[in-house]
Amino acid sequence: MNSPIPDFLFITVVYNNFEDTEKFCESLRVQDRSTQFSLKCVIVDNSTDSVTSAKLASLAQTYQFVSVLRPDKNVGYFGGLNYALERCDCSKCSCVVVCNNDLEFAVDFCKSFIETKLSNDTFVVCPNVMTLDGFPQNPHVLRPLSRIAKLRIDLYYSHYYVAALLKITKRAILRTTPHGFWRNKPTSSCFVHMGIGACYLLLPQFFAHFAKLHYPFFLYGEEAFLSAQVHAGGGRLYYCSTLNIQSRAIIKTPAARMNLRR
Repeated sequence: MNSPIPDFLFITVVYNNFEDTEKFCESLRVQDRSTQFSLKCVIVDNSTDSVTSAKLASLAQTYQFVSVLRPDKNVGYFGGLNYALERCDCSKCSCVVVCNNDLEFAVDFCKSFIETKLSNDTFVVCPNVMTLDGFPQNPHVLRPLSRIAKLRIDLYYSHYYVAALLKITKRAILRTTPHGFWRNKPTSSCFVHMGIGACYLLLPQFFAHFAKLHYPFFLYGEEAFLSAQVHAGGGRLYYCSTLNIQSRAIIKTPAARMNLRR
């Protein structure tokens, strides 16, 4: 009896950006097909620019595996992903990749996923997303926040002047701290508390519990909400170091780099 052919569905959300989206689609077109699989891509067009929207619509003609959805209004990032999830049959997919449009997938991305062994309680896989300036965005948060970290956040949001003082202190420490002191980043695959919001791989185990992403806001904070959703369902998030993605993002400052990993 033959095994079923893995079925990949890529969903990305676009706001007034055609060039990155075209590169995104091209990276899917050139995927290594030495291992058999099927692939579809859904673009959710949140654009306000009609010229960009027309160009995005043309991608469905250039790439046979691409389709474009256009909501009546800009529904945000996770809102856009949910817009597509509600209109796609994810029950038969081996992997649903939900992500930004400024990504380029390694040529062996799908092949590497097929070859990766995952536990039954893995709901979400977090890939190895690398910025243009060579900074890995995963693993994002290795473990839940400690009481001290939560206290620091409470203090930060308690008063403007308290927040300003904490930021000054943080900058002073960064100027005197050798690179790498703050983060002992794992180089191998491991379970994590949160993955970076740029890209997630949703597995069948996720859809056995949920139909869409739980997300009450328009933008920001998606990492925390997805982590809470997965753990509430009894699942885990797994960072996979062999699933390589190039992001168009640039992390310019030490402070920004520090905030990416806890």
